[in-house]
Amino acid sequence: MTTAHTPTPWTLGPWIESDGHRVYALIGRGKDQIASVSVYGKRQHSGEVAGRALKNGGHQRTIAEPIAEADAAHIVRCVNSHDALVAALRVITGHVESLTSGSRDMLTANIVAEARAALAATKGEA
Repeated sequence: MTTAHTPTPWTLGPWIESDGHRVYALIGRGKDQIASVSVYGKRQHSGEVAGRALKNGGHQRTIAEPIAEADAAHIVRCVNSHDALVAALRVITGHVESLTSGSRDMLTANIVAEARAALAATKGEA
């Protein structure tokens, strides 16, 4: 049995300071904080937050506050648009299949296969 996620729409809440880290709250429809995105680093004497990301290919990069805020806003946009995009993809895929049944060329077959794989991934099946 799959547990349902917090209903949409989600919003980007205000940031808070927590142990020297800036944390951006993601707020669910019920106005409760459901997740957060934080800058991995400490507030410097200048007031800016700098930190180190997890190593990627042996290199570390400094993360700035605007990136964490942009990431949090991106998560909210993705969550809020997910259901509509899945519904549109189902309609388009069904329409393409009905138009091309019995006479599907390789390009159309590949497009339908990719769409079906994307739809399966939304259910955690891929």
